[in-house]
Amino acid sequence: MPLIVGGQRALYGEFPHQTELGYWEAGAPMEDVKWVCGGTLISERFVVTAAHCIVTRMGEPSFIRFGLITKLSYSVSDNIYKIARCFVHPNYTAEDMNDYDDIALVQIEDQVEFSETLRPACLNVNHDVKYKTALASGFGKLKYYDKRESLRLMKVVLDIFDGKTCLNLDKSYISSQLCATIMEGGKDTCQGDSGGPL
Repeated sequence: MPLIVGGQRALYGEFPHQTELGYWEAGAPMEDVKWVCGGTLISERFVVTAAHCIVTRMGEPSFIRFGLITKLSYSVSDNIYKIARCFVHPNYTAEDMNDYDDIALVQIEDQVEFSETLRPACLNVNHDVKYKTALASGFGKLKYYDKRESLRLMKVVLDIFDGKTCLNLDKSYISSQLCATIMEGGKDTCQGDSGGPL
C-alpha cells in the first residue's frame, strides 16, 4: 500500500534527500503543477523513485522539488528543477500489481547544489539487512480513504520482517524484496508516498 498513516510530522532538514515529482501540462501556470509521488535524491543529478510514478495517466513528471516539509507556504520556485529524462526498469509492466521491477531513475536537468538541508541519501549496499526498523517519509494520505494528501511531510517507523514472515503476509513476496509494516495496523505508507525513501 503506497500513505504515511499514524505517523508524525517530519522536522526541518530531517529528510534532506526527500523529493516530490511534479506533473505539468505544457502551457499551464506553474501553480497548476500536480505534486504527487515521492523520490530519493541519490546524487547531484539522479533521483530514484517507483516506475509507476513515471508511467502514469498524467504522463511522465516534468519537475522535481526538494527540501519541503510543508505545502502550506512555499514559493513556486523553491528548489524546483526540470527533469531531463526518466529511466524505467525495462521489465516493468504497469498492468502487473505485483511488479517486482517497479523502480525508475529520474535525471535532473541541472546539477543540484548540496547543502545542510539538501543532500543525497546514504545508500546501504549490503543485501543482508540487519536492521529491525525502518523510517519512511512522504506527503501521502493520512488515512486510506482521504481524498487529499498531507500538506506536511510525515514520517513513520516501520518494523522490518524476515522472509518467512513476509511470505505468510503476502504470497507474492520474493527474497529480493524488503518487507516493512506494523502488524497491529494503524501505521504505514499510503497513496502519495510511492517512490519515496525508506
